[in-house]
Amino acid sequence: MTTSRGTETAPPPGPTRRWYAGRDAKLFLSAQITSMIGDSSLWLAMGIWVFALTGSSSRAAMSWMFFMLGGLTGPISSILADRLRLRRVLIVTNLACAANVCVLLAVTGAHNAWLVYPVMFGYGFSYALLNAGNSAMIRTVFDDRSLAGANGLLATAKHGMNLVAPMIGAGLYALVGAKPVIVADAVSFVIAAVALSLIRARRPDPMAGTDERPGAWRALTAGLRHIMQTPALRRIVLAAATAVFGLGLLEPTEFALNSDGLQRPPAFVGVLFTLQGAGAVIGGLFAARAVRTFGETRTAGTGLTAAAVGTALMAVPLLPVVLTGFALYGAALPWFVVAQQTKLQQTTPQHLQGRAAGAMSMLTRTPQVAGIAIGSAVVGATGYLPLLVCIALLSGTAGAWLFASRRRAP
Repeated sequence: MTTSRGTETAPPPGPTRRWYAGRDAKLFLSAQITSMIGDSSLWLAMGIWVFALTGSSSRAAMSWMFFMLGGLTGPISSILADRLRLRRVLIVTNLACAANVCVLLAVTGAHNAWLVYPVMFGYGFSYALLNAGNSAMIRTVFDDRSLAGANGLLATAKHGMNLVAPMIGAGLYALVGAKPVIVADAVSFVIAAVALSLIRARRPDPMAGTDERPGAWRALTAGLRHIMQTPALRRIVLAAATAVFGLGLLEPTEFALNSDGLQRPPAFVGVLFTLQGAGAVIGGLFAARAVRTFGETRTAGTGLTAAAVGTALMAVPLLPVVLTGFALYGAALPWFVVAQQTKLQQTTPQHLQGRAAGAMSMLTRTPQVAGIAIGSAVVGATGYLPLLVCIALLSGTAGAWLFASRRRAP
């Protein structure tokens, strides 16, 4: 548990009802997991569909690029989550997502495959808004004792979806084509909207009693300023951003490790990804308990240290050791993700929840994109080993910094 100043304290004693037992908790979690299933299935299917229609790998990849570009609007869209009625924003956004993806039903061939791009941009925009709004909604539906459990379950579900999404998306596309996948995704958004409409909890007026100064720039950067002015939160977010840069470096490095180190066929990369995803699911199951037992800073530091050890194991040219390294690295990811998400929600006032979540997303996504770009550019010249050493040092240093800063904190 964390005070408003960011100091970690032990949770209050006494029995409590299970955090997921409430009606609103069940509705909210059902809405999130249902939407995740639809999102994960559509993501890969769109790239496959564009490639099938056009025969162009670059045009297929552009569908994902437009999604990521839409996601960069997070600092702008997150203002809506803070300034408007939160539940209404989430309901309308989910329904707008359903209508948006239905535009894809008009795509009939290569001549109008371009329709996928604005749809995916809108998808990215709404994803950023829902990410900020859902973070704020978690703070409304769950109390401080329940935040880690909710974040842990959602992290586990997300990694689980990432694990099975390629099979679901590609498999459904192969069996029934793209349009049933589109309809299923639209239906998942409608179900999420209905579940949200049944939630009884209401966020108090987030702007009531605040002294936030007027001005577009101040409103836009308020979430970032809050993170930087809250020491415990700032340390976790910056440490995670450092490690996520390493995660970006790892993505192109995995291919070189597979071909040059393990000397396996390209398809074997799928085994590495699967092990990493399975590790993330297992790690997510224990992340909430770790936060409740050790606190957010120590949990994040432990996750980062485990990621460093996992990366070091990948550098050992023995298949069982490398596979263990990928599983350990995957298990480490949810620990610092859940820790930073819980710390953010606990230390952020209601009128900044959306913008702080958007700022945190930008602070961690941007280094990952940069890491992918840099890793892709240099791995051919350096080989995989120097990059693995760099990734291990980044994660290990970030973890050690968190442990040291926790000891120095008052």
